[in-house]
Amino acid sequence: MISALGLPQGWPRHLLRPVPPDDERVAERRAEIETALEGLRGTYPDVTVEIEVHHIDPVPTLVDASHRADLLVLGSRGHGGFHGLAVGSVTHRLLRLAGCPVAVVNAPAT
Repeated sequence: MISALGLPQGWPRHLLRPVPPDDERVAERRAEIETALEGLRGTYPDVTVEIEVHHIDPVPTLVDASHRADLLVLGSRGHGGFHGLAVGSVTHRLLRLAGCPVAVVNAPAT
């Protein structure tokens, strides 16, 4: 599982190097993912999940991951950044650039 947080405010976009791994947001996201996976790990003990959290532009990170994957699963909140689309700009770009099939999963209604 890969989570790409995007670049921090003011981070030079031309520097495609990750923020140091001890970044607080990276640790928080990792903890959120671990919590979300707790129940699933008990139900599916034979499934191995490797968690990678990056504080970098999500599109190149996920395109790279898609070339090592059988399926890229993306979440969608249904708030499209493009007029008439129900997906955001990252999902829209990955639908065109991914190196494997893509599944877009809507978040449950709250």
